[in-house]
Parts: sequence; structure tokens; C-alpha cells
Amino acid sequence: IWSCKETEMPSSKSGVSFALRLLPSVAFALCLLSPSPGDATLVIEPFIVTAGGAHTCAVWTDGLVRCAGHNGNGQLGDGTRTGRTKSVKVADLTDVVHADAGYDHTCAVTSAGLVKCWGNNNRGALGDGTTTSRLKPVAVVGLGGAAVEVSAGYGFTCALMADKSVRCWGTNGMG
Repeated sequence: IWSCKETEMPSSKSGVSFALRLLPSVAFALCLLSPSPGDATLVIEPFIVTAGGAHTCAVWTDGLVRCAGHNGNGQLGDGTRTGRTKSVKVADLTDVVHADAGYDHTCAVTSAGLVKCWGNNNRGALGDGTTTSRLKPVAVVGLGGAAVEVSAGYGFTCALMADKSVRCWGTNGMG
């Protein structure tokens, strides 16, 4: 159990209690990503926190993804290009089991094994067959099976498939 105060960065002196030892920067990111920053207490259940070039996202046990930070390329997935200091729910995305933030795009895997991505797509990192950047999640095409994890980089993305193969898309400047 931990608690956040909206205007303070957590530390051992700010009245924030931790069941687990967390680096102050990670604890602060969790406070920013909480569904309602400033809540007195939140129970931490299993989740994933991922940081991109200038944005951070978290997968919560309710299957939703919430993001905060820079949003110039739509990498927060809320349908805008507005940067956020408080987390926003990624639009049109549920049942998420894994996510990863790339430099300026983000991708998630659903419980059905679908991969959805949003943000900068000028190198094809979203995998939708275009180079059009997206402000909301779009499905990756042509994976040929269910994914279990995703890893997003600088202009590219890879997915670990249920059959243990790996599929990648986007820039391929170094092989």
C-alpha cells in the first residue's frame, strides 16, 4: 500500500508509505499514473510500468492502460497531442496484459493476443501497414498468431508470440 500527495514527489519524508521499497522516481511515476492522483491510499496489485522517450505508461489490473508525459505524436493514446502531467486512460483499449513504451510510440498486448499501437508511425512502428501516426490504438496487421509480450524501440516494435517466435516491424536501419 502506498499513498500520494498530488503536489509532492514521494520520499521517505513526504509521508508516503511503501509496502515495497521503490526508487523515489518510480514512486513518483506511479503517483502520476494512478487513476486519481491525490487519492489517500491505493493498493498496488500486479502491473507493468514502462517509460518511453518522454512519456510513461502503466498497465493496471483492471486491464486498462494509463499514460502521462509528452504527447506530441499521440503516444499517450488519448486521441489528442496534448501533453499530460496527470495520467489519462488510453482510448478504446481494454483487457491489456502487457505494454511497452517506445521512444515516441506505445504498444500493448490484449488478453486475446492482439497487439495494438499508437503514436509516431513515420517508420512503420505501429504495424498497421501505413506510416500514418495515430492518436488512438490501431491493430497490428499480419502477425499470424497471438502475441504474449511487446517491446517498442526507436521507430520499431517487436512482439514475442505464443509459439515463442518473434515478429518485428518498423525501421530496419541496422539489420
